[in-house]
Amino acid sequence: MRPHGIEPTIDSASAVAARCRPESPVDLTGPRVGFVTGTRPHFSGETAGLLRARLTAVALILMVALTLAFVDNLFADYAPLVGVRAVILCIFVVGFLILRSRRSLSLRQLRWFEATLFGALVVQLLLMMGTRIVGFARAGDTVSLVAAEHTYMAAWSILILTYGTLMPNTWQRALAVLLPTACVPQVLLLWLRSQVPGVAAAFAMDQMNSYIPGSLVAVLVAVFGTYTINAIRQEAFRAKQWGQYVLKTKLGAGGMGEVYQAEHQLLKRACAIKIIKRDKSTDAEALARFEREVQATAGLTHWNTVEIYDYGHTDDGTFYYVMELLPGMSLEELVQRYGPLPPERAVYLLRQTCWALREAHAKGLIHRDVKPAKSLPVNGAECTT
Repeated sequence: MRPHGIEPTIDSASAVAARCRPESPVDLTGPRVGFVTGTRPHFSGETAGLLRARLTAVALILMVALTLAFVDNLFADYAPLVGVRAVILCIFVVGFLILRSRRSLSLRQLRWFEATLFGALVVQLLLMMGTRIVGFARAGDTVSLVAAEHTYMAAWSILILTYGTLMPNTWQRALAVLLPTACVPQVLLLWLRSQVPGVAAAFAMDQMNSYIPGSLVAVLVAVFGTYTINAIRQEAFRAKQWGQYVLKTKLGAGGMGEVYQAEHQLLKRACAIKIIKRDKSTDAEALARFEREVQATAGLTHWNTVEIYDYGHTDDGTFYYVMELLPGMSLEELVQRYGPLPPERAVYLLRQTCWALREAHAKGLIHRDVKPAKSLPVNGAECTT
């Protein structure tokens, strides 16, 4: 049923989806099934939970690694940047304790933690790399200088791949973060070549140098990995995001959306879900019309009218509503398979359709798209519209 003046949107595919009705009349004064609201998970919430878990794991691993390296360097003959490394270690300890606490953190706050932890690691790698190369250059140790450059660039690539693999992101955000990160050591090396004597000559003797920096290759791999992982995450989340309902099989599709057989996660009740994706043809005004349509249809109580259970919106603007699942064929399919109905049988079914329409008309609603494809005889007796 539709409010007057609204274009029909439920196609024959959704009619096929709506199927199952008791033979005996139901009590019209009984309560309708209420809408369940506020329980649908959001993708941003799922991302926040995953990001917090990943940051906690990364903070713990790096905290242990930095602690061991810091203690080892305290007893070494040459231990540069002890103060800076101590500060960065404290940052990881504090970050780990906060992430492990029961304090509620928003996605925005978690992103700040992400930037702080990885930013601190970038600063340490950058300072250590510069300090080591300058020290070896002044000592005239060309072999150690080149080895240090390769070691730190490998560590830089590992950092980039770790971020791209573990941190939940869109590929655009990953690219925006990782590309500047990959350029930072290249800028440092260019500056060292021009400002520190012996560095340029040492790099010129390095036969393992490549015209394409390994860190940039790592960025491409990490961004592609982020894109793939994020697509899989969204696909997996999409299967769970329709309120309390789990999608089963696709029943049909039309110009405005798709219809799926589904099941309520707690009640284990079979139902049909009509999904109307938001695009250029379904703007905010159109979605508002769909919502008013569903609300109006949910107010109908006649047993020959399909029952609406629930409706809602997803994060990406997709509108969906849940209706009862009716087994069997529509009148159109029935006639196509078995031929014209006997007159008395046709009248019997059409009267039930008219009863359902009468209730809608009494409430100021006009269907505007009554046809055999949207009328479903169920249990061999009653007809549902």
